[in-house]
Amino acid sequence: MARSSCTLRQGLRLHYPDGGIEHVGPRLRRDVHDDIAQSLERDWPPYIQGLIDDGAFHTRTR
Repeated sequence: MARSSCTLRQGLRLHYPDGGIEHVGPRLRRDVHDDIAQSLERDWPPYIQGLIDDGAFHTRTR
C-alpha cells in the first residue's frame, strides 16, 4: 500500500514500499475525485436499498 503526501498546489505524491514515488497532478487528482463521487452517487443508493430489501440492513424509524 502506498503512503501519500499532498499539497493543493502541487498535487499528490504516492510513496510505495519499494521506494517508488508517483506524482499525481492536481487536475488528475480532481478528475479521479469527481469520478469517485459520481460513482458513489449513482451506485450507493441502490446498493443500500438492496441490503434493506434482502433484510441484511435494517432501518429504524423514529
